[in-house]
Formats: sequence, C-alpha cells, structure tokens
Amino acid sequence: SGTIDGVIGIKTKAALKKWQKTNGMTPLGKITRPVVDSLERAASKRLAQIEERRVAEAKRAAESKKIKNPHAVAVIIGNSNYGSRAPSVKFAGNDADAVKEFIIKKLGFRTGNIIDLRNASQAELLTTFGSDKSFKGKLFDYVRPKKSDVVVFYSGHGVPGLRDKRGYLLPVDGEPNRAELSGYPIDLLLKNLGKIPSRSMRVYIDACFSGDS
Repeated sequence: SGTIDGVIGIKTKAALKKWQKTNGMTPLGKITRPVVDSLERAASKRLAQIEERRVAEAKRAAESKKIKNPHAVAVIIGNSNYGSRAPSVKFAGNDADAVKEFIIKKLGFRTGNIIDLRNASQAELLTTFGSDKSFKGKLFDYVRPKKSDVVVFYSGHGVPGLRDKRGYLLPVDGEPNRAELSGYPIDLLLKNLGKIPSRSMRVYIDACFSGDS
C-alpha cells in the first residue's frame, strides 16, 4: 500500500507480471489505473481474510481459556413436548438451557463434550445410556477413563411402572401407562452409569414419579 512512485525494479516487475497472468490479465508488467484498482481490490480482500482469521483465532484462544475441565462430559435432557400422551412440561427446555449455560460458563466444559437432547425418545435414551444388555452407549464413548467428570441432567416426566413399581424416565414417545415397555428405568440408568470409568459422576433428575401431572 502507499503512493505509486513509478519505480519498478526487476523483481517487482516479474511479480507484477505473474500476478497479472494469474488474474487473467495481459502480463505486461506495467502499472496502469486499472492495474492499481485491481491491486487495491485484491489487497482489501486479502486484508479482510487476514482480519477474519485473526478474529477467529482470538475467539478460539478466549474459548480455550474458559475451558477449565477439557475432559468433562455432560448429558443434558429437556423433555417438554409429550403430545397427547401426557401434559407438557413447560419449563423443561428452559431448565436444560440454564444448566447447559452454567456447565459451559461456570464449570468450563467444552461445548463439544455436551450431549444435548431435547424431547428425547426412548431410542435416544437407550443410545445414550445403554440397555440392560450393554452399558456402552454414546456417553461411554465420550468418557476418558479416570479423567472425565460426568454430569447428567434430566428435566421431564417421571412415571411409576404400574406392574413392577419401578421408577421410569418418560421419553416423549412413551406411554405413561406402559412405562415398563416405553420408559427408561431409573435403576438401569444408575446401574449403567456406575459402570462407566469416569473420575466422578453427578446425576440430577427434576421429575416427579406420581404418574399424574
């Protein structure tokens, strides 16, 4: 950048020719008004790219400073919409949002280490926490043995099994009166979580198990 003084050395002329050829111009190596205009546009675009990269790198650096617990993992579940099967849980989504913000901003968890489930189905709960046949669900894959602190948060309906009297988390596609078939058992959840080789495990369940709204 700067004023054009009319002095072009051999290297400058060669570079100018190369630039003109690359950009589909006649490689004369001469400075003309159109050449200057084109150079300025290219320089402005390049400076914008450099600034964009600088801002992105600064953002990444700032984010890395916030990450106090890089190996920590969280599962956040907010089940609000049960359709006609059960009353909606109005604030479950807000609860999940608040917990996620707290985990990231206060506890320093990486956003990429958060399994965020909203209106989770039975299949999603099984995929995340495992079944009675295998505890190695998605959460297990995220955990680094003896290094990961794990937080599990659930807000939504809980229901009792009418036949077996066990407590169940109710997926949004579950039937409250068929919890044994369509729910996710609390005791299975805790059993499977207990098998995961995390450094610590905290479970928060915001649900009633009365079977009513």
